[in-house]
Amino acid sequence: MSRSVSAVLSLALLAVLVPSAVGAASSTPTRVGVDEDAQVSFSMTGREITVTLRPVDGAENPIVRDLSGTDVVVACSGSSPKNKKRRGLIAEADLVWADGATQQTVRLSKDVSYKPKWCVLERPQGSDLAVTFKLRVVKTEGSAGNPSPESSTGAKPPKT
Repeated sequence: MSRSVSAVLSLALLAVLVPSAVGAASSTPTRVGVDEDAQVSFSMTGREITVTLRPVDGAENPIVRDLSGTDVVVACSGSSPKNKKRRGLIAEADLVWADGATQQTVRLSKDVSYKPKWCVLERPQGSDLAVTFKLRVVKTEGSAGNPSPESSTGAKPPKT
């Protein structure tokens, strides 16, 4: 086989494999959980997690002022905090919360998105700011962009 034919075949193979690999990566489901008390949502896709400080009664979440410019840790796990044998399955990321930011996205140290049990936003000393134990798959009908945390909280609509 000549070099030019071999090069053409290699390019053809890449043209087939690259789009399928990209498609496989984008099929990772987004999971969302909300700490209703703190009004903080966690949106996880693969190793990337977005933490959003949601408005409280139409006003800025008071946690925004507390976090501005401070060190925080985002951690998630695929095992229960009560499971002592699997406590090492924790993915985390340290960051400095941007001044006035209501949302931050970070890349976790591991991918636990396949079945996350919990996520926490905490100070480096370990004091919890927000925790969620229910991260559900967001069902989107072909829509792009950030999913709505409200669509996955599991809350029933009010009776009319």
